[in-house]
Amino acid sequence: MTTRSYLFVPASRPDRFGKALAAGAGAVIVDLEDAVAPDAKVEARQALAGWLAQAQGRVLVRVNAADTDWFADDLALCGHAAIDGVVLPKAERRADLAQVRTIAGGKRIYPLIETAAGYDAARDLASAPGVERLVFGSIDFQVDLGIDGERDELLMFRSGLVLASRLAGIESPVDGVSTAIDDADALRADVERSRKLGFGAKLCIHPKQVAVVNAAYRPSAAEIDWARRVLEAAERSGGAAVAVDGKMVDKPVILKARAIVDEDGALPPSDPVTRLKTFWNSRYAKAGGEFVYGTAPNAFLASSVGKLPPGGTVLCIADGEGRNSVWLARQGFTVSAIDVADEGVAKARTLAAREGVAVDATVADVTRFDYGSARYDAVVSIFLHLPAKARRAMHRRIVEALKPGGVFIYEAYGPEQLTYGTGGPPEPALLH
Repeated sequence: MTTRSYLFVPASRPDRFGKALAAGAGAVIVDLEDAVAPDAKVEARQALAGWLAQAQGRVLVRVNAADTDWFADDLALCGHAAIDGVVLPKAERRADLAQVRTIAGGKRIYPLIETAAGYDAARDLASAPGVERLVFGSIDFQVDLGIDGERDELLMFRSGLVLASRLAGIESPVDGVSTAIDDADALRADVERSRKLGFGAKLCIHPKQVAVVNAAYRPSAAEIDWARRVLEAAERSGGAAVAVDGKMVDKPVILKARAIVDEDGALPPSDPVTRLKTFWNSRYAKAGGEFVYGTAPNAFLASSVGKLPPGGTVLCIADGEGRNSVWLARQGFTVSAIDVADEGVAKARTLAAREGVAVDATVADVTRFDYGSARYDAVVSIFLHLPAKARRAMHRRIVEALKPGGVFIYEAYGPEQLTYGTGGPPEPALLH
């Protein structure tokens, strides 16, 4: 899950650690640097060390800078299993990041860009091993460069950090703090501007900022609705030109819509299996049906037949040599099968005869097959290399062929075929 908010809590206030973790932030940053006076550094580190055993939540530690006497001891503590990552202030040198990675036991690193030298080295720092995302220390940065202003005055630098992050292939950067604690509107405006620039999260200095920040970084209801309509229109068009809200939908627009839906969390961004199941279930639900997916040849079929009534009717599509059809017939189901090739149908009939079961096998175009009045308890299909338009036509016919509450059982051989890759499927094995 994307982390949208990082809440600071002083390391010198262990009484606030638990409250910070309960505030709803994506992560809590226990601050050993700016929030702790020099003569209290050692005591604060000891307090943090004593509390870590009871920590429940995502904890980062902002250590003191690499050129301070406290740096090495801070890093040694960060090797604790309860600490998720290290925020390195005044980050300017890749060698310092390597030291953090070595001493802190390979923890995630968050370089804090607070100086001209740090900004100049941002691309190098972003690409260093272990770096999770860049963090903009905007207030210290203004001081270092003599900048008076938080908005347009920092526009170029914020965009530079977004670019450095993108080139390095890491998460979008974390924006600096807003000092407005009691002004939710001002905070929301800061986040919305930051999000438009490409930032994905923000530092918080008070628990009451967290909810506003989390909400403002999420896509709005209008954005989510637009994104879903774009994706549905693109799916229906089969690659043809299509417009949504009077505007043409091309590949960049589809990618933007996909990113919004992924960010919303409705569909996991890196899980094609869940994406396809969610997509097709939304279609089959209209017919009262269900989509079932499996990757182990025939094994998933055995686990799916329990959803069907004993002796129910099953249609097998493009079953090759008829192995699914025959296996289902041996389980007592009434099985029909269609295949585009005479050879496939002949093999299915031969296998059925050898096994002593009945399979009604027919040669047909799977995208245009006329089911007539027949309705099935289940439709079973192996992965088919079809153009998008033909594939959609086939699935429309499947919906029409299912009885209310029917099941579509889809056999693929890996997630790459759920996104319709081009590799041919291996030979399915007959279950006995």
